[in-house]
This record gives sequence, structure tokens and C-alpha cells, in this order.
Amino acid sequence: MKNSLNLIVIISLPLMLNGCGIFSSNKNITQPKVVGVNSKSTFRSLSSDYGNGTFDYNTIPSVVNKTDKDPSYGISLKNHERPARGCLPVEDIRIEEARSLMASQNITTDGATELEEKTLGVSIARIQQLNGGVLRTGVWDGISPYPFRFRNGKGYSGQRWDHIVINRKGEKEYGLSVAQHVHEYAHFIGNRGGYGSYQSYMKGAGLCMVSNYADNSPGEQYAEVFTAFVTEPNILLSNKRTPNACKRAFNYFKEWFDHGDRVEECM
Repeated sequence: MKNSLNLIVIISLPLMLNGCGIFSSNKNITQPKVVGVNSKSTFRSLSSDYGNGTFDYNTIPSVVNKTDKDPSYGISLKNHERPARGCLPVEDIRIEEARSLMASQNITTDGATELEEKTLGVSIARIQQLNGGVLRTGVWDGISPYPFRFRNGKGYSGQRWDHIVINRKGEKEYGLSVAQHVHEYAHFIGNRGGYGSYQSYMKGAGLCMVSNYADNSPGEQYAEVFTAFVTEPNILLSNKRTPNACKRAFNYFKEWFDHGDRVEECM
């Protein structure tokens, strides 16, 4: 199976993870070979955020009139109720289940509340549900688990080479936004081959403006579309601003995930 590891996490989450075992697959898009990012210098050479990545922004030219406004989401998805809530109810997961899901991807948390851990847990649960098991490109290959570090105060959330920062931003409570967790995790996946795979598929299609943050950088285009597919896929198919590009992006992730047809369970 192209996207899944030969590993099954045994947890009692039948509603959420039914069907997350290992299955056969005949999808056309194969997950790219995992690129290990285990040093700061390696991350700098791969990440589009540093301007030296393999993701060529010019191959997916923007077709957006900058004066237009997205009819649904004017700012990044993490700020909006539906994608922030995600597809699976946080209240249905136990903390032990959330931690088991994180461990299956070699992820941990630092400074998180129990509710924030559960929010990250359901984010991973939905990703594994779409993939039919552990997401190979989302497994950290370091000896110690890859931490999501939860912080208060100034600064922004973001993916670093050896950790992800989730800045709560006070009353915005980004630590409780599924879209926030999925977005930053998407950068981790993008830096391990996802950016290039998406770029190749979208070549010539233009940008999918699922939010007004989706053209902020090449990495943000990928992360916002990934987040939309995982948390509120309908907005990719109903998009009126760049409908063709968003439908193509929807099809990309539906094929990329081993059980991408389960996207319909969130539509």
C-alpha cells in the first residue's frame, strides 16, 4: 500500500477509525518517496518557506484577481468555525486514544492541555481514516517523537525542522482548532515530498483559492488545500472563485490518500 505503513494502532474508536486498517489500493497517484528531514540544514534546503525548495511556484500561475474576495473564507481556514471544528467530534475521543494516534506517527506534544491533545488526536484520526492507516509521509524519522509545542504570547504558529509551534493567540484558541493542527502538519508532509507531488499534478491549473491565505506562498497553497480536504472538503467543490483549480486539487487528494473516497463521509 503506497501511503500506509504496515502498522495498526489498536484503539477503541469504532465511529472515527472504522476502516483505518491496512487495505490494498489501486490509486494512480503514489505518495512520493519519503524525504527525511532530520537536520536544520536539510530542512532549509527542502522547505519552500526558505525560498530554496523544489516547489516551483511559477508552474501553478495564479489566475486570481487580487480585488476579488473569497465568498466563503476571507482569511486562513483555522479562523473559521467549520474547518476549525473538523469532521470528527473531539468529545468522542479519549485522551489515551489521542496519544496512541500521535504515537503511531511518532508525534508528541509539549505544553498542551488535555483538550488540545484531543484536538490534535482527532486531526490525526481523520487523516488516518482517509489513508486507511498510518500516513507514511507523516511519520517523523527521528529517535525522539516530533513535538507540537503549544505556546502563549507573541509569534506565529508554524513548522520548524524539529518541531511545530502552535501559538494559541489568546481568545482565538488556535490550540483547539483542528484546521490549525492539520495546516501545520501539512507543512511537515509537504516538506517530505508532498509539495513536489502536488505541484506536478496542478501544473498549469492555477491556484485553488480556498481562502485568501492560499496564495500567500507555495507552501501555504498546499497546506490550505490539504486542510480543506481533511476538515471541510465541500468548499473545494463549491468554490466559485477558482472552481476548476479547486476541483482538480480535490481530485488530487482524493487519489493521493489510499482511501480518499472516504472524503464523502465529511460532505
